[in-house]
Amino acid sequence: FEDFDAHEDDINDPGTCQNRVESDFSGPSFSDYWKFSDDPQSAGNLGTTSYLAYPPPGDLWNIYMDECGKIIYSGIFTWEDLRGCNDGNGGNSYTQVVTDDNWLNLTGTFYINIVSPYWYNFDYGYYRVYQILSQP
Repeated sequence: FEDFDAHEDDINDPGTCQNRVESDFSGPSFSDYWKFSDDPQSAGNLGTTSYLAYPPPGDLWNIYMDECGKIIYSGIFTWEDLRGCNDGNGGNSYTQVVTDDNWLNLTGTFYINIVSPYWYNFDYGYYRVYQILSQP
């Protein structure tokens, strides 16, 4: 639910509702963040810390490969899960609730970004970001 800012965000500091877990990026080298398997359908190659290009997804997300070889992330969020989405540092809530006598409205924006480094083995603090989707 967090847009990735190529100039200011760190790949190893995800928000609370992103499809990766901060602790998985503590310890491995920067070049390990981008490793992927040529055989992701094999056990241990998808959703594990062995290949952080497709890391363990955390509590709210699932990761799997469909019969056509596409890698799929899916998530189910409760109202409270969505209300708790933030930048991971306890601030910047990504949702807003507006109410009146007739309705209750939860709003926020869902982002899908592809993020890659400028160079795979050194963190310049700037990333290539391709936004696939931004939906209110």
